[in-house]
Amino acid sequence: MNNPKTPAFLGIDLGTSSVKLILVAPKNSPSAGDTPSVPIIRKSGASYEEISPAGWYAALCRAARELELSAGEVTAVGLSSQVGTYIINGTDVLSWNDPCGQNECAEIKRRYPKDTFLREIRMPHPDIASYPLPRLLHISENFSPIREICMPKDILCEHLTGQRVSDPYSWRGLSDTVSGRFSPYFLSEITKWGIPSSALPPLCSPVSCIGTITETAAGETGIPAGTPVYLGMNDFFCSLVGMGMTEVGDAFDITGTSEHLGVMEDILHPDTAMVSSPYPCGGGSGTSLYVHYGVTASSGASQKFSLSELGVRTPDIEGCLARRAPIFLPYLNGERAPIFDPDARGTFFGIGTETTREDLAYAVLEGVAFSLYHIYTEMGSPALNTLRVSGGASRDPILNRLKALLLGTTLCTLSENDTSALGAAMCAAVGCGFSAGFSSAAEVFNRPLETFSYHPDTDGELRRKLLDRFAVYRGLYPALKGAFGQWKTIL
Repeated sequence: MNNPKTPAFLGIDLGTSSVKLILVAPKNSPSAGDTPSVPIIRKSGASYEEISPAGWYAALCRAARELELSAGEVTAVGLSSQVGTYIINGTDVLSWNDPCGQNECAEIKRRYPKDTFLREIRMPHPDIASYPLPRLLHISENFSPIREICMPKDILCEHLTGQRVSDPYSWRGLSDTVSGRFSPYFLSEITKWGIPSSALPPLCSPVSCIGTITETAAGETGIPAGTPVYLGMNDFFCSLVGMGMTEVGDAFDITGTSEHLGVMEDILHPDTAMVSSPYPCGGGSGTSLYVHYGVTASSGASQKFSLSELGVRTPDIEGCLARRAPIFLPYLNGERAPIFDPDARGTFFGIGTETTREDLAYAVLEGVAFSLYHIYTEMGSPALNTLRVSGGASRDPILNRLKALLLGTTLCTLSENDTSALGAAMCAAVGCGFSAGFSSAAEVFNRPLETFSYHPDTDGELRRKLLDRFAVYRGLYPALKGAFGQWKTIL
């Protein structure tokens, strides 16, 4: 167990398929003038037996009890969760990856001009159906009466503290993240759809204390009663906090079920086809930061398919290219950025009699890397500092090398790759005053692990081959788009 006098922060992240907990205990406070040592970390996790509020909380209780926390051991708790998942009237769950909302998203963008979004939510509305407005429009047309709508973290708050509260970043797309409140204009619009504003949870700052662990929650989870709970943010923003994204040019790749690639910038992009929005952590010089990124739909599923069906973990890049390995479209669950097509599907192109299982496994990894590079080109190929990678796939050396080669930059993995849970713990550290802000928290909690570098002199020819293959990859979806739609209708 940790010394009770040592500040320790518990981060909780409710993901798509499991809950992850991380206990972080820096040995020295930065305010003491000492250089903090690497945090001491205990971790636990549990998969959901049921995708429901009850299933999520049951998994949290199992994972928390596994940590065997002692009285006084935890200074504060921070929260993180998946978003785009909506719970209607306490029972019905619309998951972020549910296909509903595509038509409603197009309708929302038809009804309201770009300037309205820039004024009300401080960002252009992306072509993402799980954002609040498209989903709320869908909910208004398919559920009645509507008494309450919330997201998984809101439910978690209530279980732990008795308070149902949310943050403006989890409701990005309906909230003004700069003012920290829901857009009054869009609240009036959803009221016209039959959704009262009282159905939504109140919003508070991500670093606000929303209450303490209740006696009931303590008995169920093992987290000591009376421990302060800080609100935190959605898993995406918490992951960026956990990765130490604080300066212009900081670049990130968050791997997982889906995959997010992007960069911190000092301007908002009102006309991007990707996502551009305010970021909660200002730059070290006090400037405003904006996050510009795209998110795929099937990176994790593609890698899982490759391991389960092909069984090759470390294909040889040069050998597979010499055999002219096939090219793979990694759209097993459709695709979000940059093509935004739920009907797209995974495709191998170029299979020949000489093709090996290793070639197919390489093609899957390359296809995942190509999908990220495709996003990068659609973002305008911005200048990048070192690309930091988190999540389970950050431990894949082949993927890391491919990404470094394609992006022409140095890639850095992190000692802790569950960065959403880590970011939640950092929200608690900032909220309770242990860290002055997210920049100082990053100096304490964030540690690099391994680098993969691109060297133009020795890697230039290999990168050229990859870019030639990417040109073929990029042309495949437009050629197959009609066939994907036709294929769907005949099954």
